Parts: sequence; C-alpha cells; structure tokens
Amino acid sequence: MGVNLHPSQKRSSCEACRKHKLRCKREESDAGRCVRCSRLNLECVLGQQKKVGRPRRPPADGTQPSDTTTSTATFDASEESSSLFSFGHAFGNMDGSSFAAAPNLTPFFYQSPSSGLATSTAANMSALVDFSYEGSLPWDALNIPSFEDASMGSTPSHWPSSSDSHSPPTSTPTSSSSMDECRIDFGNMYSAPSDKPIDPLEAMAFLSKMNLDLHARTLAIARNKDELNFISIVCNDSPLYIDNTTMVQFMICATQDLVQILSRLRHTRRTTERKTCSVGSFGLLSSFSPPEAVSPSSLWLSPRPGSMKTPSTPGHIQTKSQQNESEPLSPPIYFLIASVFVQLISAYETVLYHTAARMICQPIRPLPEMKDIRVGGLLLKDSCSMGIVFTELVTSLLERSERMLGIDSTTMNGDAGLLSVDQKESLWRELGGCRGISVGKARSSSVRIGLENAKRAFLEASMAC
Repeated sequence: MGVNLHPSQKRSSCEACRKHKLRCKREESDAGRCVRCSRLNLECVLGQQKKVGRPRRPPADGTQPSDTTTSTATFDASEESSSLFSFGHAFGNMDGSSFAAAPNLTPFFYQSPSSGLATSTAANMSALVDFSYEGSLPWDALNIPSFEDASMGSTPSHWPSSSDSHSPPTSTPTSSSSMDECRIDFGNMYSAPSDKPIDPLEAMAFLSKMNLDLHARTLAIARNKDELNFISIVCNDSPLYIDNTTMVQFMICATQDLVQILSRLRHTRRTTERKTCSVGSFGLLSSFSPPEAVSPSSLWLSPRPGSMKTPSTPGHIQTKSQQNESEPLSPPIYFLIASVFVQLISAYETVLYHTAARMICQPIRPLPEMKDIRVGGLLLKDSCSMGIVFTELVTSLLERSERMLGIDSTTMNGDAGLLSVDQKESLWRELGGCRGISVGKARSSSVRIGLENAKRAFLEASMAC
C-alpha cells in the first residue's frame, strides 16, 4: 500500500541546486532542466524522495527482508571525503594554490663560522595572538588516496623540484616511524629577544647558515613529498630527521634564531640613532647665543620689519615622521632575511598541511601518546597538549618577526620596522601579497590563521579525550 505524499513534501529541486543550497527554478513545469543547470550546461537530476514515516519492523528470523533498509556500521569513503573537504576550508589552503607561487630561492653561500646561534635558556611564554588558508587537504596516515579529481596535491606546489643539483645529506628511514621515538623539549627553545648589538658581518654569517639549513630541509621535503605525513614531521625515523633534529625542532629553533637576529639588528640601529641624536644635541647647545639686550623705550615702539624672525630648525633635527621612516638595510642582509623568512613560511605551510590531514583522523584514530616531550621541565604525554604549545609558540615568534620587519599592521613601541618601504613591498610580493603593503593578505598572515585553527582543533580533541 503506497503512501500519498502531500505536494509540499515532494522534492522539486535538482541534485545540483540542493547540493549548493540554491533555489531550483524552471521556466516551465515540465522543463527537462532548471534555469541554473541550463545556464551552466549541467545534468539536471531531480532529487530522490526518501520514504516517509517510521521504517517497518524487521521480519522474523529465517526470512529475508523485503523493503526495509538495515543500517550498517561500514566505513563510507564518500562521507570521509566530504568531511575532509569541509575541514580543508576551515583549516586553510595548504597547497598554496590561491596565492602566488614563491620563487625558488637559492642559498647565499657565505663562509660562516662553525658555531651557530646558541640556544637560549627557557623563559616564561608570553601571551599570544592569532592565525587561513582556503582549500583542500590530502589524506596522509591512513594511506587513503588523495583526491586528484579535485586538483589536490600531496604537498604545497611552490616547493622546488627534486631535480635540484644541491642535494643535502638526509637520513633514510630504516623502519616504520613511530610516535614513541620522538624526543622534543620545547622549554629550551624559547627566550626573550636579545638587546646585544650585532655586527653586520656576524649577522650575515648567522643568516647564511640558517639559509643553507632551510634549503637542505626544502630539498628533503621536495624529494620525499609523496611519502611525507604527520609522523615524519615529528619523529626521528623519517627523511626529515637531519643533523639529529626533527622537523618540528628545527622549525622552532630557526624561527627563534631569526627573531634573535632581527632583535639585535634593531638594537644596533637604535644605538646608532641615539649616538647621532646626542651629537646633534651637543652641536645645538654649542651654537646657542643669548638674545640682544632690550631697552625700555623699545617696548613701546612697534617692532621693526624683519626684527621678529622665526628661528630656523637645524638640519640635524628630524621630525617624528622622518624618524619613523625606516632606513634600508644593506642588500646582502635584506636578501638573506627575505630568503630565510619565505622558506620558513613555506615550511610551516607543509607542517600545517599534514597536521590538518592527520587531525581529520582524530575521531577515528586518536593520536598516540608521545614520550619525552617536555615544556619548561614539565613532562607532557598528551599529543594534543604538545600541539597547543607548538601553535602558541610559533604564532608568537612569527608575530614578533613580522613586527620587527615592519610588515605587520602595528609596530613595536611605535617605531618603524627594519625594512624600508621598497624592501617591504619586495618581501610582500615574494610572500604572495598584492602590490603595496596590504596587511593580512599574504601567506604569512594565512599561516598564522592556520595555526590558530590548528590550536582550536587540538583543544577540541583534548577536551573530547
């Protein structure tokens, strides 16, 4: 016995309009395709009407069900693909397709000293701020094929090709990676910026070493982009484990070293400006002459033309707007800073790309406990807590580096950044931003938004446990 449906319960929209939640209109009631499908030349299929009412009871044992549909607990790949796609929009475009591709940066070869920047001792972590990407993500840990039909790659497209002639030594994995092999101490990776001045040659040496190390990691990612996943980023037994350092450890240390160098460069500039101002003040006092004596009778007389002169401003006294204008850095130091910063942003895009893909599996396959993870001497066994600490720490370091460079919406203590206007525009174009300093529209701002979304995902996963 069939069930008569009320006309208001019948589906008249096609599948394409229902999928995009749009109103389905037809010029005529018996038209084969709706207006939208006709305009876009799409196949117009009417929505299938589900059965109305409560399903019938299952038949007695020994008989086969006829009309009823039994629910199964099987894994639906289409469901997972749709959830992955929606999570990709929330987490961000990790493949960098919506932004301009970064240039292939070649290292600046400079004879640097063997000793790098000394890792500073642990300090209290400061309050931190925020972080997007718009796109889709691949699957990583469960070996589920990527969605090639949706134009999704396995790694960001702006990494250089694996055919590069410079091949840094990498460690080849000998066995399957495991979360138990991670040895990370975030407490020794954070310190306050240094106020010690730095010599330009010393800054070039440190930046050159950082640039070469980042270039080695970039080539390792390009060569092993098909095998990379979340485990290979945080564990020792992976192609990205170079010089006894995991990818996560290296990224945090490199970002902190960059902040230290930028802080010392700013302190050097401030020291030079103070010396210039002190010399200018001494010259102003030495050129001071007392006013001429005024007779009582001259007070009742009108001033002679030209007697009231406006004091001239000496050439060494600068207005506030002139003081805030940034002097350009030397070209070698600027190009090294730009190369290091762009490669750091690209590496963080890869880390967020695989982190987002792994967090998709969190409800089905929770992250296992990680051993020997310490933050300021406190042992952490919860992987989600480690992810929260990582996102907060990296967000703070990136924001401080942007403020010191002067590419953020605000500057520290009202001072201008290290870069001049032309250097800011050049760096902004390399980061994928439009012409001119348009804050918040380049890849660096998108990485910070992606880190904030990752922190939110780690918090939700931690509360669900």
